[in-house]
Amino acid sequence: MFKIIALVVFSLFSLNSNACFQPPPGLTELHESQAKFYFMSAIVLLIISIGLRLISNRNRVWVPLLFIATFTYFPAYLWHWGQSSGSCGRPEIVFAFQVFAGGMLFLSVYEAIKFYKQKRLGKIAT
Repeated sequence: MFKIIALVVFSLFSLNSNACFQPPPGLTELHESQAKFYFMSAIVLLIISIGLRLISNRNRVWVPLLFIATFTYFPAYLWHWGQSSGSCGRPEIVFAFQVFAGGMLFLSVYEAIKFYKQKRLGKIAT
């Protein structure tokens, strides 16, 4: 009975496992170029959001800096836990930088809305 249960369990788990010993040619380079694109996009959005905060409210520049400091942990953990996935190329770094770029996009949209509201209120008051 134990052998039958072990056979069923090992059969089910073997369907979920995959390993890539030799990635197809160019896949690693493609993943690295995608990761660089997402990383550079995140850095540009980060600079834009900090710049908007410096222009609109210099005293509260700690708000985007705190968001950046805390949000950076998510992509780092995603990258770390994806290292042992056994997948081809480097998709874990691409996914981690996609999450990082998404967070910086959220931050820059938030800062743009705050900047626009303050600019609009400033024109109405004067």
